[in-house]
Amino acid sequence: MLMNIPQRKGFTLVELIVVITILAILGTIAFIALQEYPLYARNVKRIADISTIANSLNIFKISAGHYPEPNNTFSVTYNGAIAWTQGDFWEIAFKNVANLSKIPSDPLTQNYYSYSITNHKTEFELGAIQEWWFFITNPLSQNTYAALLQARAYTDGDYNGQMLRVSTGSTDYILSVPTILTSEIQDMTIEDVIANNSFVFNGYRNAPGTYISNGYSWTGAFQYNPINLVAWSGSLQNLENESERALLATNLKTNYNNTPDLQNQEPYSTLIDTDEENATAFVTNAIAYNNGGLYVNGIDEENVVPVTLLSSTSSGSWSTWGDCVFGSSNFGECNFQ
Repeated sequence: MLMNIPQRKGFTLVELIVVITILAILGTIAFIALQEYPLYARNVKRIADISTIANSLNIFKISAGHYPEPNNTFSVTYNGAIAWTQGDFWEIAFKNVANLSKIPSDPLTQNYYSYSITNHKTEFELGAIQEWWFFITNPLSQNTYAALLQARAYTDGDYNGQMLRVSTGSTDYILSVPTILTSEIQDMTIEDVIANNSFVFNGYRNAPGTYISNGYSWTGAFQYNPINLVAWSGSLQNLENESERALLATNLKTNYNNTPDLQNQEPYSTLIDTDEENATAFVTNAIAYNNGGLYVNGIDEENVVPVTLLSSTSSGSWSTWGDCVFGSSNFGECNFQ
């Protein structure tokens, strides 16, 4: 008598591939979920550290009239003159400031934060990173099959973000400089920084130079393309003339308008769109607050005027953004209506 023996079926190759893919996706999701909280905690600590350092530096400046030198410094120059000095916030600066019990450092890499001061030592910028997950997606299936840990720059400080004076001999140069942080750690010219695309700008992947040994510092993510780095040159006192301030304002607008990465960033987009009268008033206020080392006899805080900034809407018409008086930190304070 013949007996029917049931046949055992195995998994097909397609079924195995589907199962493995699902397990891989679930594993990625679980890994990210487990890593998300410490990542968030590190980002919060970096923001708190930078804020604490900035407050301590501001307290020091109130008493000393300038900011302390960074550690491990290198210089960024124009025409042989120092534009800014960059390094890290370590022993020299730490010993000068108050309200800090220890030197803050990055919670992941343990390096100290980047710290730059202008050649006049009256403006500064600090740099750190913010971590985030970069997901790799199959363009055909739209399925996520991998995630990479990436970093973006996080910056803060009172650098005005638009203009910086450099003097050689009897000539003053006002340079269109959006930031005083680079992703490199060597003496170089501003022209080199522009050519290497190594400016560190908030929110972009060019990480500050102090992270270079940890593999987090890149170049090329932020591209600055000024028509002419020098927005104005001559004797600084000539800026007492309104026509000279109007020329400076026009050149600033042209330089920042030629940089796509800045065209939609405030305050650059608003400066680009505003009319000549208000752009000139903006420069007048910047001089009044000595932004970028612009000191002109006859123009001080008594000369500050409200600037009605205009920005084109999506329909192409003009809309009023309200009265704005630019100050010496964070591009000014505006009460938009």
